[in-house]
Amino acid sequence: MSRVPRSRFSDLGYHKPRLENSLSGLCEILYTSAMNRTSKANENVWDAIEPDPVEAENLKLRSSLMLALTRHIKSEGLTQAQAAHLLGVTQPRISNLVHGKIDLFGLDLLVKMTAAAGLRVTLRVKKAA
Repeated sequence: MSRVPRSRFSDLGYHKPRLENSLSGLCEILYTSAMNRTSKANENVWDAIEPDPVEAENLKLRSSLMLALTRHIKSEGLTQAQAAHLLGVTQPRISNLVHGKIDLFGLDLLVKMTAAAGLRVTLRVKKAA
């Protein structure tokens, strides 16, 4: 049996993340970063990475709902299985949610999950700058 050599980085506990595709990976990184900060600058990160303004708005809405759901799950101390039962989805969907797999969620599902969590979704429309 041959042994696969380990790098110095893996010896220190660092592992290179496996990203399925670059957009999904970038979204996951941005989502995780946004979860750690709540500054207004995060609202415009989608404008910077998405040239299509319609898609950028869609990404902003989806990421806001995903952040709200993830924070709710954490604040309630729910396991992924408990959250899945509460929100009417499977545990793997909750895993995708908390790991920021934004490309796997549409607005309709996120609104349904948010309502099932007992959260209210409000929408404010204003003229673009």
